[in-house]
Amino acid sequence: MKFRKIAILTAVIVSLGTALAVFAEDNKSALQDFLEIKVEKSIADEDYRSKQIPLTVSLINTGNTPLQVPQFDLNSPYEVSTLFRFNFLEEDNVTLHSDLFESTKHKKQEQRFVELAPGKSLDFSIEVSRIMFPRPEPGKYKVAVEYLNRNDKNKLIVVKCSPPLLLEIMGPDEKMREGYITKAEAIEIAKDAMKTIKHDESLQPQITLDRGIYTVIFPIYVPLGTFGPDYAGRVEIDAKSKKVVRVSMGS
Repeated sequence: MKFRKIAILTAVIVSLGTALAVFAEDNKSALQDFLEIKVEKSIADEDYRSKQIPLTVSLINTGNTPLQVPQFDLNSPYEVSTLFRFNFLEEDNVTLHSDLFESTKHKKQEQRFVELAPGKSLDFSIEVSRIMFPRPEPGKYKVAVEYLNRNDKNKLIVVKCSPPLLLEIMGPDEKMREGYITKAEAIEIAKDAMKTIKHDESLQPQITLDRGIYTVIFPIYVPLGTFGPDYAGRVEIDAKSKKVVRVSMGS
Protein backbone atom coordinates (compact mmCIF):
# COMPACT_ATOMS: atom_id res chain seq x y z
CA MET A 1 0.00 0.00 0.00
CA LYS A 2 2.84 2.34 0.89
CA PHE A 3 4.57 1.57 -2.41
CA ARG A 4 1.35 2.32 -4.29
CA LYS A 5 1.04 5.74 -2.60
CA ILE A 6 4.63 6.58 -3.52
CA ALA A 7 3.98 5.49 -7.10
CA ILE A 8 0.84 7.65 -7.29
CA LEU A 9 2.67 10.65 -5.79
CA THR A 10 5.53 10.18 -8.27
CA ALA A 11 3.06 10.03 -11.16
CA VAL A 12 1.37 13.24 -9.96
CA ILE A 13 4.74 15.06 -9.72
CA VAL A 14 5.78 13.86 -13.17
CA SER A 15 2.41 14.90 -14.61
CA LEU A 16 2.65 18.31 -12.96
CA GLY A 17 6.18 18.78 -14.29
CA THR A 18 5.04 17.81 -17.77
CA ALA A 19 2.07 20.21 -17.55
CA LEU A 20 4.34 23.07 -16.45
CA ALA A 21 6.76 22.31 -19.27
CA VAL A 22 3.90 22.31 -21.78
CA PHE A 23 2.60 25.61 -20.30
CA ALA A 24 6.06 27.16 -20.55
CA GLU A 25 6.41 26.06 -24.17
CA ASP A 26 2.88 27.24 -25.03
CA ASN A 27 3.51 30.60 -23.34
CA LYS A 28 6.82 30.99 -25.19
CA SER A 29 5.01 30.36 -28.47
CA ALA A 30 2.27 32.84 -27.51
CA LEU A 31 4.87 35.47 -26.63
CA GLN A 32 6.48 35.06 -30.03
CA ASP A 33 3.12 35.30 -31.80
CA PHE A 34 1.22 37.92 -29.81
CA LEU A 35 3.73 40.00 -27.85
CA GLU A 36 4.60 43.29 -29.51
CA ILE A 37 7.52 45.44 -28.34
CA LYS A 38 7.82 49.15 -29.01
CA VAL A 39 10.61 51.56 -28.09
CA GLU A 40 10.07 55.33 -28.06
CA LYS A 41 11.93 58.48 -27.11
CA SER A 42 11.32 59.93 -23.65
CA ILE A 43 12.71 63.45 -24.21
CA ALA A 44 13.08 65.95 -27.04
CA ASP A 45 15.33 64.93 -29.94
CA GLU A 46 17.86 67.68 -29.30
CA ASP A 47 18.37 66.61 -25.68
CA TYR A 48 19.87 63.19 -26.37
CA ARG A 49 23.54 62.90 -25.38
CA SER A 50 25.92 60.00 -24.79
CA LYS A 51 25.23 60.27 -21.07
CA GLN A 52 21.50 60.96 -21.47
CA ILE A 53 19.59 58.29 -23.42
CA PRO A 54 16.19 57.79 -21.73
CA LEU A 55 13.89 55.47 -23.66
CA THR A 56 10.39 54.10 -23.04
CA VAL A 57 9.69 50.44 -23.79
CA SER A 58 6.18 48.98 -24.14
CA LEU A 59 5.20 45.30 -24.06
CA ILE A 60 1.80 44.91 -25.74
CA ASN A 61 -0.46 41.86 -25.79
CA THR A 62 -2.02 41.81 -29.26
CA GLY A 63 -3.72 38.44 -28.76
CA ASN A 64 -7.10 37.42 -27.32
CA THR A 65 -5.80 35.58 -24.25
CA PRO A 66 -3.62 36.68 -21.32
CA LEU A 67 0.17 36.35 -21.62
CA GLN A 68 2.60 35.52 -18.84
CA VAL A 69 5.47 38.00 -18.97
CA PRO A 70 8.42 38.09 -16.54
CA GLN A 71 7.97 40.29 -13.49
CA PHE A 72 10.84 42.63 -12.73
CA ASP A 73 11.61 45.89 -10.96
CA LEU A 74 10.82 48.59 -13.52
CA ASN A 75 13.06 51.04 -11.66
CA SER A 76 16.11 48.78 -11.63
CA PRO A 77 18.38 49.17 -14.68
CA TYR A 78 20.12 45.91 -13.72
CA GLU A 79 16.91 43.86 -13.64
CA VAL A 80 15.73 45.42 -16.89
CA SER A 81 19.06 44.61 -18.55
CA THR A 82 18.81 40.93 -17.59
CA LEU A 83 15.71 40.63 -19.79
CA PHE A 84 16.18 43.29 -22.47
CA ARG A 85 19.12 44.05 -24.73
CA PHE A 86 19.42 47.48 -26.35
CA ASN A 87 21.18 47.33 -29.72
CA PHE A 88 22.52 50.51 -31.31
CA LEU A 89 23.13 50.19 -35.03
CA GLU A 90 24.93 52.69 -37.20
CA GLU A 91 23.35 53.95 -40.41
CA ASP A 92 25.03 51.13 -42.36
CA ASN A 93 23.29 48.56 -40.10
CA VAL A 94 26.48 47.46 -38.35
CA THR A 95 25.81 46.78 -34.67
CA LEU A 96 27.80 49.27 -32.62
CA HIS A 97 26.66 48.52 -29.10
CA SER A 98 24.84 45.63 -27.55
CA ASP A 99 25.00 45.22 -23.79
CA LEU A 100 23.45 42.94 -21.19
CA PHE A 101 25.13 44.41 -18.10
CA GLU A 102 26.77 41.09 -17.16
CA SER A 103 23.39 39.33 -17.15
CA THR A 104 24.87 36.37 -19.02
CA LYS A 105 26.89 35.62 -15.89
CA HIS A 106 24.12 35.68 -13.34
CA LYS A 107 22.99 32.35 -11.91
CA LYS A 108 19.81 30.63 -12.93
CA GLN A 109 17.01 31.54 -10.54
CA GLU A 110 13.28 31.13 -10.25
CA GLN A 111 11.50 33.46 -12.67
CA ARG A 112 8.45 35.38 -11.49
CA PHE A 113 5.66 36.14 -13.93
CA VAL A 114 2.82 38.64 -14.18
CA GLU A 115 -0.28 38.36 -16.34
CA LEU A 116 -0.65 40.77 -19.26
CA ALA A 117 -4.31 40.99 -20.32
CA PRO A 118 -5.36 41.14 -24.01
CA GLY A 119 -4.97 44.64 -25.46
CA LYS A 120 -3.00 45.85 -22.42
CA SER A 121 0.58 47.06 -22.28
CA LEU A 122 3.37 47.05 -19.72
CA ASP A 123 5.42 50.25 -20.03
CA PHE A 124 8.69 51.23 -18.42
CA SER A 125 11.36 53.88 -18.90
CA ILE A 126 15.09 53.33 -18.56
CA GLU A 127 18.20 55.47 -18.76
CA VAL A 128 20.05 53.30 -21.29
CA SER A 129 23.39 55.07 -20.77
CA ARG A 130 23.55 53.40 -17.34
CA ILE A 131 23.71 49.92 -18.85
CA MET A 132 25.90 50.55 -21.89
CA PHE A 133 29.68 50.28 -21.75
CA PRO A 134 31.07 52.02 -23.65
CA ARG A 135 28.36 54.55 -24.29
CA PRO A 136 27.51 55.36 -27.92
CA GLU A 137 29.27 58.36 -29.38
CA PRO A 138 27.37 61.24 -31.03
CA GLY A 139 25.82 60.12 -34.30
CA LYS A 140 22.70 58.65 -35.92
CA TYR A 141 21.52 55.20 -34.86
CA LYS A 142 18.77 52.66 -35.25
CA VAL A 143 17.86 51.39 -31.80
CA ALA A 144 16.22 47.99 -31.43
CA VAL A 145 15.19 46.30 -28.17
CA GLU A 146 15.39 42.52 -27.82
CA TYR A 147 13.33 40.70 -25.20
CA LEU A 148 15.34 37.75 -23.89
CA ASN A 149 14.57 34.65 -21.90
CA ARG A 150 16.45 31.58 -20.75
CA ASN A 151 15.85 28.08 -22.08
CA ASP A 152 16.04 24.86 -20.07
CA LYS A 153 19.85 24.94 -20.40
CA ASN A 154 20.00 28.48 -18.96
CA LYS A 155 21.03 29.87 -22.35
CA LEU A 156 19.78 33.30 -23.36
CA ILE A 157 17.51 33.32 -26.39
CA VAL A 158 15.78 36.17 -28.21
CA VAL A 159 12.00 35.89 -27.85
CA LYS A 160 11.01 39.09 -29.63
CA CYS A 161 12.60 42.20 -31.13
CA SER A 162 11.15 45.69 -31.53
CA PRO A 163 11.04 47.62 -34.81
CA PRO A 164 14.02 50.01 -35.01
CA LEU A 165 13.78 53.53 -33.61
CA LEU A 166 15.71 56.28 -35.39
CA LEU A 167 17.74 58.19 -32.82
CA GLU A 168 20.40 60.87 -33.11
CA ILE A 169 22.76 61.41 -30.21
CA MET A 170 23.94 64.98 -30.22
CA GLY A 171 27.43 66.22 -29.49
CA PRO A 172 28.07 68.78 -26.73
CA ASP A 173 26.80 72.34 -27.26
CA GLU A 174 30.02 74.25 -26.59
CA LYS A 175 28.85 77.62 -27.88
CA MET A 176 29.69 80.52 -25.57
CA ARG A 177 26.64 82.72 -25.03
CA GLU A 178 26.11 86.13 -23.50
CA GLY A 179 26.44 86.09 -19.73
CA TYR A 180 28.56 82.91 -19.54
CA ILE A 181 31.63 82.96 -17.32
CA THR A 182 34.95 82.00 -18.89
CA LYS A 183 36.56 78.57 -18.59
CA ALA A 184 39.26 80.08 -16.36
CA GLU A 185 36.61 81.42 -13.96
CA ALA A 186 34.82 78.05 -13.94
CA ILE A 187 38.04 76.23 -13.06
CA GLU A 188 38.67 78.56 -10.11
CA ILE A 189 35.12 77.97 -8.83
CA ALA A 190 35.63 74.22 -9.23
CA LYS A 191 38.94 74.31 -7.33
CA ASP A 192 37.19 76.03 -4.45
CA ALA A 193 34.46 73.37 -4.47
CA MET A 194 37.13 70.63 -4.40
CA LYS A 195 38.74 71.77 -1.14
CA THR A 196 37.09 68.96 0.81
CA ILE A 197 38.06 66.27 -1.72
CA LYS A 198 41.63 65.02 -1.82
CA HIS A 199 43.25 65.47 -5.23
CA ASP A 200 46.62 66.13 -6.84
CA GLU A 201 46.79 69.88 -7.45
CA SER A 202 49.73 69.43 -9.82
CA LEU A 203 47.48 67.75 -12.39
CA GLN A 204 45.66 70.07 -14.78
CA PRO A 205 41.83 69.81 -14.56
CA GLN A 206 39.85 69.09 -17.73
CA ILE A 207 36.89 71.32 -18.59
CA THR A 208 34.00 71.01 -21.05
CA LEU A 209 30.89 73.09 -21.76
CA ASP A 210 27.53 71.65 -22.76
CA ARG A 211 24.25 73.57 -22.85
CA GLY A 212 25.30 76.15 -20.30
CA ILE A 213 26.92 73.74 -17.84
CA TYR A 214 30.67 73.59 -17.27
CA THR A 215 32.00 70.20 -16.19
CA VAL A 216 35.42 70.29 -14.55
CA ILE A 217 37.13 66.95 -13.96
CA PHE A 218 40.14 66.69 -11.64
CA PRO A 219 42.27 63.76 -12.83
CA ILE A 220 43.97 61.20 -10.64
CA TYR A 221 47.19 59.28 -11.17
CA VAL A 222 46.69 55.53 -11.22
CA PRO A 223 49.89 53.45 -11.58
CA LEU A 224 50.03 51.19 -14.63
CA GLY A 225 48.65 47.73 -13.92
CA THR A 226 46.58 48.84 -10.93
CA PHE A 227 42.91 49.71 -10.46
CA GLY A 228 41.58 53.04 -9.31
CA PRO A 229 38.85 55.66 -9.82
CA ASP A 230 38.35 57.38 -13.17
CA TYR A 231 39.04 60.77 -11.60
CA ALA A 232 39.56 62.41 -8.21
CA GLY A 233 36.53 64.68 -8.44
CA ARG A 234 33.98 66.17 -10.81
CA VAL A 235 32.34 69.59 -10.49
CA GLU A 236 29.42 70.90 -12.56
CA ILE A 237 28.86 74.67 -12.69
CA ASP A 238 26.09 76.80 -14.18
CA ALA A 239 27.81 79.02 -16.76
CA LYS A 240 25.48 81.97 -16.11
CA SER A 241 24.80 81.96 -12.39
CA LYS A 242 28.22 80.59 -11.37
CA LYS A 243 26.35 78.20 -9.08
CA VAL A 244 27.92 74.80 -8.34
CA VAL A 245 25.30 72.32 -9.51
CA ARG A 246 27.00 69.07 -8.42
CA VAL A 247 30.20 67.84 -6.82
CA SER A 248 31.10 64.15 -6.94
CA MET A 249 34.07 61.92 -6.16
CA GLY A 250 35.49 59.45 -8.65
CA SER A 251 34.58 55.78 -8.42
